[in-house]
Amino acid sequence: VQQKRDGASASIIYEDEAAALQQLQDALTLLAGIETKKDARLEQIAELQTAIDQELNAIRHILQPQLTTIAVVNQVVTAGENNHVFFRDGSMSILNDTELQPASAESEGIGPVRLTTEHEGSFVSLDENNTFTVLNTATNTWERVGINAVEGEFASAQHLVHYVERLYILTPDQIYRHQRVENGEYGPGTAWLTDTIDLSNVRSLAIDGTVWLADQGTVRRLEQGREIGANMSSIDPPLGAVRDVWTNAETNLLFILDPDL
Repeated sequence: VQQKRDGASASIIYEDEAAALQQLQDALTLLAGIETKKDARLEQIAELQTAIDQELNAIRHILQPQLTTIAVVNQVVTAGENNHVFFRDGSMSILNDTELQPASAESEGIGPVRLTTEHEGSFVSLDENNTFTVLNTATNTWERVGINAVEGEFASAQHLVHYVERLYILTPDQIYRHQRVENGEYGPGTAWLTDTIDLSNVRSLAIDGTVWLADQGTVRRLEQGREIGANMSSIDPPLGAVRDVWTNAETNLLFILDPDL
């Protein structure tokens, strides 16, 4: 077993992840074939299995956060150096490393945030009443912003993403694009999709120049309104219930939230 683990370490040094993956899987197979009834031996085997599983997760690029019990979160959004957490009860916190610090902003007549996205250090949002607002972090106030929405667009909105000077709104039928104009307001929504694409199970999108969609058990990729495909076959173990995706133009990484992994 240790020889297989050592071989995997050597393969990683030479950037051969496929070989390292196979060697660690072989190590797990060898462990599973060991027969013993001694408690000390069984404990040693369990510790080795845990260590090898962690090594496999590192090769698979699987991140497993340590979760604690907190209020129900609607969204976590990064602006500048801060991660803002928006809760379903309308409260807000700033996440510093692993510590949540309660935060607040003036919000007269504005309900709890339902959807939000970052733009130049502020948060463009829809509240639970489908009011379109912006959290101005410089003045720490929520402000209503003008936008020309398509009928029913806000009520059916599933996700928001701001990319450069355009706001993309995901609905079960279409992805609408709004151009940011003078005074921070937004022009009329135009249908971005040119292909007929089923979005009924899509809950999240991310943009890095192309558009990525989280669609239950898979990830889809679009460009200029058309689906161009995303090869997820190299992901091991295979994707399960994909809930969210995240990327942007400043990274070459795509993060996939999958509670089944």
